[in-house]
Amino acid sequence: MTKLLRTLLMTTFFIGSVQGFAQGLTPLIKAASEGDKAAVQALIKQKTNLNEKGHDNNTALYFAISNEKTEVAKLLINSGAALENIGEDQESALFMAATTNNHELMKLVLKKKKSLLDVPDNEGTTPLMEAAKYGSKPTIEILLKAGAKKDLKNKQGQTALDIAKENKNEEAIQLLTKK
Repeated sequence: MTKLLRTLLMTTFFIGSVQGFAQGLTPLIKAASEGDKAAVQALIKQKTNLNEKGHDNNTALYFAISNEKTEVAKLLINSGAALENIGEDQESALFMAATTNNHELMKLVLKKKKSLLDVPDNEGTTPLMEAAKYGSKPTIEILLKAGAKKDLKNKQGQTALDIAKENKNEEAIQLLTKK
C-alpha cells in the first residue's frame, strides 16, 4: 500500500471514528461493525486493545459476529481477541456465532477454546439453548458433536429441549430427543 493510499485510508477512517465516538463507539468497534478489514488490520498493527468495550459493554468481536462480518471476526479471533464475555450479557464468541448460525466461526472458536461449549450468558442460556431457540439443524449438530450438554438448565429452569419446544423449532426438537 502506498503512503498516500494509507494516509487517505487513515484520514477517512479517522473522520468516521469521530462520528463513531459521538455514538459511543471505539475506532475498532466501528471498523469491526462495518466489516472494514483494512482498518481493523491497521488498528491491530497499532496495538489497539482488542477487548475494549464500547458504551454498551460489547467488544469489537461481538459486533463483527452479530453484524455477520465473518472475515473481520476471524481476523480478531486469530489476533488474540478474548472469546469469552464479549457482550453486555456476558455472551461468549461461541454463543454469538451460534446465535447467527455462523458455522465457520463456531468451528474456529471451538478449535481455539472448546471450554466455551457450555458457558452460559448472564441468564444461564448456553450456546445450545440459544441454538435451540434460533438455530438451524447444522448449528445444533455442531454443538452436539462437540459435546454440548443437553440437560443444563437456564435461570428459568429450561433445558435446550424446553426452549426448542417453546419456539416450535422442530429440527432442534428432533436432534435434542435423539439418544
